[in-house]
Amino acid sequence: MKRLMLFMSFFSLQNIYSIEVYQCNITLKKSVERRVAPWTKSIFLSPEFFNRVTFSKTNLDLTFSSTTLELNGLVNEQPNHILSGKITDGYFKSAYGEGVVQCQQKLELSYLLQFLPWKQFFSLDKVINGKGIQNDIIPNSSGFSNYCFIGSILATKKAVDEALQTKGIVLNKDEINYTLQAIKCIRSTGEFDSFECLEEAKYTFNANLKRCSFEIESNYP
Repeated sequence: MKRLMLFMSFFSLQNIYSIEVYQCNITLKKSVERRVAPWTKSIFLSPEFFNRVTFSKTNLDLTFSSTTLELNGLVNEQPNHILSGKITDGYFKSAYGEGVVQCQQKLELSYLLQFLPWKQFFSLDKVINGKGIQNDIIPNSSGFSNYCFIGSILATKKAVDEALQTKGIVLNKDEINYTLQAIKCIRSTGEFDSFECLEEAKYTFNANLKRCSFEIESNYP
């Protein structure tokens, strides 16, 4: 009975969990590389985590105060570059350019995925995600090594199930297991520029999508 109550409590928490984010446009207004400005990208900003947006040689890792909405974070991984204002009218400057941060709509999301190589959080909902560059989940031969999730594991599973057109299995509050299919070359000729695959074969493998480590360390939930 105790185990059943814990199980029910866990799924109740998953159903009410929400992540506070704003939909934001980050625009590079001026650049030493004049051909790239103005350049606008859309990301989610949250007081709960840093989100990254990159403009060529300028990396912004941004968050904000939940009480004052003051923008803060890093420019090219350094705190001493100019970063000021609120998320509704923020400003940034690096050695390579300068621009503005403009956030509009506040959202309460049940989950987000992070594409780890770019340190960018995104949703699989194409409408909510807006013009964000990353808006899909594509497993590789190492499974989900490039991804992690935050928020509700049930909402994450539902979104990923629909994106991959398969059914995952919740292993615990931090992991979802998927049985995936991929294609590999089993017979080929040549190498490098002259490489040609002569025969392909499908294979099946298991992969786990895991909760982002910083959320586990914060004792979620």
